[in-house]
Formats: sequence, structure tokens, C-alpha cells
Amino acid sequence: MFNKFYLYSLSRAKMYSWRLFKAFEIILLILHTVCTRAQEHALSPPYTCTTTTTLCQPGANGHTYSNDDIQVTQGRPGKRGAAGEKGERGQKGDPCQCDVADEEAMRSLRRTMETLQSTNRDMQKKVENLDARVNLLFLPSNCIEYMYVNERNGISDGLAEIYPWKNIGNMSSVLINCSLYKIDDNGWIVIQKRYDGSVDFYRNWEAYVQGFGNKDGEFWLGLKTIHQITSLRSYKLRIDLTFKNGAVKYAQYSSFVVGSELDKFKLTVSGYSGTAGDKMTYHNDRAFTTFDADNDMYSSANCAVRGNGAWWYNTCYDSNLNGRYNTDFSWPYDSILLSSEMKIRPI
Repeated sequence: MFNKFYLYSLSRAKMYSWRLFKAFEIILLILHTVCTRAQEHALSPPYTCTTTTTLCQPGANGHTYSNDDIQVTQGRPGKRGAAGEKGERGQKGDPCQCDVADEEAMRSLRRTMETLQSTNRDMQKKVENLDARVNLLFLPSNCIEYMYVNERNGISDGLAEIYPWKNIGNMSSVLINCSLYKIDDNGWIVIQKRYDGSVDFYRNWEAYVQGFGNKDGEFWLGLKTIHQITSLRSYKLRIDLTFKNGAVKYAQYSSFVVGSELDKFKLTVSGYSGTAGDKMTYHNDRAFTTFDADNDMYSSANCAVRGNGAWWYNTCYDSNLNGRYNTDFSWPYDSILLSSEMKIRPI
């Protein structure tokens, strides 16, 4: 129910955001075009220089009229005479008179051109900023959004790039195993689930870092993903347990953090409440251990090998939820579990 409502709300929000973006984009495009056209016209004014003096205008019946309106009869041309002497140089004439002679009008036109150019640049910046905002809108901030954006392509087996802080302007991304990411109807993110032993949990370091299994069956979400999620904000942990004798119990912790790989995914857990007994505090501040990465506090042996599992072992364990099914799958060490589900939720 939670997932369906979230996806519906997300789809409606993105639909309206997309419509608003398209309308705004059209407006900006029109303004940009108008500014560009106006600029082109302003840069190519119809300035032409013309003279206002007419030297000779042809008349009718073989006559011509000079500028002084004196009529002259034109006969048959005679022989060309000898060249005359070079005359005196005339005085410099008046400068060419232009159609636009008002200097103030020219200055006003130049100011208009500069305004249009500035407006054009502003419009281009707004279009670029709008493109960036649209790209930001469709960047997933969590696995639910990632699955929505990629629903037609399916979810890849690798880690998905998520932008959890994009809404506050931080474009740093994290990698999360969305193929195993699952939220129950109450909004809890499931990080481990076991109930029938169909998935082998005795695996190496890399498998526990990346995650394994099937989110619709038994699985481990992955240390890297759990670290990325719990580093975003404060989370609490709940562990639901079913024992072989039929008892159903739970343990809840008000604070749960998994460190980075540099810290060997160190566990920080506190604030127990519940019915199953506190079997996690013993593992607090301990690094994660697998059969090929011995980070426990037991100097004589590898606790992962002894417990046939992988956990935040101390020397060695009070709980062993990733131990071999039917033999080492326990809470505490001397009990045998039928099922377990570890899940976290933001506070």
C-alpha cells in the first residue's frame, strides 16, 4: 500500500512538472525568437546615402532642360574638337545626406540594440537553467524513484546510482543495490530475510558487500547499500524472529548505523526494546567478518568459520542471523531459528 501510494504520487507530480516545464519552455522559446529577430533587424537598418541634386533630366522632342530651366535645341553632333585646358579645381561639395540624420535617434537605436542583445543572453541562460532543472527532476533520490524511472527497462543486477540529497542542492550520488531493495507495507526497508534455507548465507566478503539472494525470497541487501542508506539520516532497526518451537519475538533498536568499507562496515547499534532479548549490543562497535576476511576479536580462530556464517562477530557471538540454516542460525547462540527478518526505518 505504501509503495503504490508513493509511486502514484510520484507519477502525478512528475506529470504536472513536465507539463509546466513544456509550457515554460514554449514561452521562453517565443521570447528568444522575438529577441533574435528584433536584434537582426536592428543590426541591419535601411540606411542609404542619396544625393538630392539632379544634373540633367531628359525632355520631349529631342530637347533637354538644364537645372536652370533653359531650353536648348539639340542638332546633329559635329566633329570632336580639341581638348580644352584643365580647369581650376572646384570647391569641396556638401557631404552626402542620409535618410537618418538625427544623431539622437541613432543613439537611441544603439541602446535598443544593446537591450535586445542583453535580453537575448538572459533568455538563453534561463533556457539552460530550465534544462538543468528538468534533468534534476528525473534523477532518482531513492530506489523507489529509480524503479519508477527504469520500470520499462527493468532493474539491473548491479548497484544503482541514487541522488539522495538532490532536494537540498547536493548532487552527490550513492550506489545502492535496488535489485534487492524492498519496503514492506509499513515503510520498513528490509535488509535481511530468511525462512527456509533456500539461499546459502555462507559466502565471502565480496558477496556480503554487494548483496545476494532474491528480494521476493531469502536475501541479504548488501553492506555497501546498508551503509549508504544509514549514512543519509538516522535509522532504527527491528528484527522479527520465529523460533523452531513456534515462539514469535522481536528486538528493536532506536539507533542503527553501518560504517563504510574503510571501517570494515563497523556496527553501531543501541536502544534495545522488545521481547527477544538484547543480543546485538554484544556486537556493537565490531567490524564485519566473513570466512575470507577475519575482522573479529577472537585471536584463536575466525568466528565466521566457527559459526558457518558472516556477522559483526566479537569473540564470537550472541546472535548469528547469517549462520547456516538449521544448525547455526541462532538468537542467542544456543537457540535455533525458523525465520528472521531484519529491517530499518528512518526516525
